[in-house]
Amino acid sequence: MTSRTDRRRAQILHSKQSGRTYLVFIYHRCKGDSSFHRSSGILPMDLGIKAGDFLAAIAGTMYALWPLFVLAPISWDRTSFARMARAMLFFWFLAAIAGFASCLIKFPRLVVISEPTNSLLFVGAGVVLLLINLVFRGRR
Repeated sequence: MTSRTDRRRAQILHSKQSGRTYLVFIYHRCKGDSSFHRSSGILPMDLGIKAGDFLAAIAGTMYALWPLFVLAPISWDRTSFARMARAMLFFWFLAAIAGFASCLIKFPRLVVISEPTNSLLFVGAGVVLLLINLVFRGRR
């Protein structure tokens, strides 16, 4: 019977020559018969996309698709309307945070509904969801 020891390590390296950052995976495997195997993998970390721009694009897309996120709990849970309303309000708050973040960053965002109508529908849906959740909370 041979015993085996596995060691995995990840290391971030920065190349001064190319100015790029790499993530290096090193995997060591030692078997009981003193044989040794080493393998590694290198992934470039710098893909030419800034993290702020990426997050702004995600936030803008999430805000543009807020009706899908808010209405999604309807298909998940049809047994409890109160639980479904809480989930809808949670997703509305996530979309509100995403919309606020995308407004602060000033990144062009996806438009599904024209802007004055989108904002009115968004705020109206939030008020209705908040009132529904307050009614169900008062019934407890």
